[in-house]
Amino acid sequence: MKRRLTLSVLLLVAFCQHPSWAVQDPATPPLEIDHEQTINVVLEDYSHIKPNPLLHCKVIGAPVRAGTRVRFNFKISNPTTRDMVFDRVETGCGCMNMECEKPVIPANGAAIVNAVADYVVPKSHTQEEYGINIQFKSGNITVGGMLLTGPLEGVLSIPPVRALESTGDFSEWRIPFIVTKPVELNRLQVQLSENLKDLVAKVDVIDGKAVILVSGPTSSLGPAGIIGEVILSDPLLEIKTAARVSFLKRPVMRISPLIIRFTKVNAQVESYSANVLIQSVDKKVENGQENLKNLIQTINCKTDKHDLQVASTRINDQLYRVNLTLSLPEGEDVDPADFAIDWRVVSSQGVLEVSGSGSIVN
Repeated sequence: MKRRLTLSVLLLVAFCQHPSWAVQDPATPPLEIDHEQTINVVLEDYSHIKPNPLLHCKVIGAPVRAGTRVRFNFKISNPTTRDMVFDRVETGCGCMNMECEKPVIPANGAAIVNAVADYVVPKSHTQEEYGINIQFKSGNITVGGMLLTGPLEGVLSIPPVRALESTGDFSEWRIPFIVTKPVELNRLQVQLSENLKDLVAKVDVIDGKAVILVSGPTSSLGPAGIIGEVILSDPLLEIKTAARVSFLKRPVMRISPLIIRFTKVNAQVESYSANVLIQSVDKKVENGQENLKNLIQTINCKTDKHDLQVASTRINDQLYRVNLTLSLPEGEDVDPADFAIDWRVVSSQGVLEVSGSGSIVN
């Protein structure tokens, strides 16, 4: 006997990057919803493509305002000739798991599914769209999936910035940022931290892209460079974003890449690793005028989000390979969001302090 999915049995929506979603306690009053949308979902049959789920689709939702609380409602259609049976729903990262009473979306039928949890889209979002990856599970088997995406409004964010090198006696650096309406470029204000007081900054549009333009005399950066904070704000909407940026007077060393993707070491252990190259680019050494041994002396790397194990291998006097390994505590879900990585490399030619970023790729 076929059974239809009722409105109250399923918690469907959770955002993978922010497992802070919470189901409201029945004893507490519901939080105010700023935006609610109903989405018609028609699942598609991908059973001929392995290992994709049997039923899957991508759905474009309406725009969502960053910093608001959102509720999604779904009407799901199953156009195939077989019932879709599942007993729980998860997000792709596993940050939500709800046991269900074996709900069924019947063959050639549809069911209304209401979300009973709400999500506050963070103001610090670093993309121009939201994305919710939903999986329907039957036991340990994925029988279907849904990717819900849509544009984000009111985003103001500076993505991780690579180290910026000087371009002469007077330098000019461009820092890209993400902005979506109703944030207006002509309202944006830029501030620099106190240690960058000899530099000036403004918002500009270059080659059709909005950037923060920082400029000033290279001599103000000190012997090897300086790290400071760049702050961008919209005073009308009372939102702001900030980034730590390394301004280098001369490239005594280079780290490649600064944007690191950690991949799983093996299927049995929740351990992820990545390799990075650190090279001295001092001109005297490049030209062979000096034969310096152990040019790079110490390599430190840290992040506030994960414990990093750092192992370095000397390839030659100027080049080191660095292996970074991070392990997740047992039961902790992978968060795909970028996290900051801070480097401090000491060599006989100077000190390099630079911020990069990392993310975990399943």
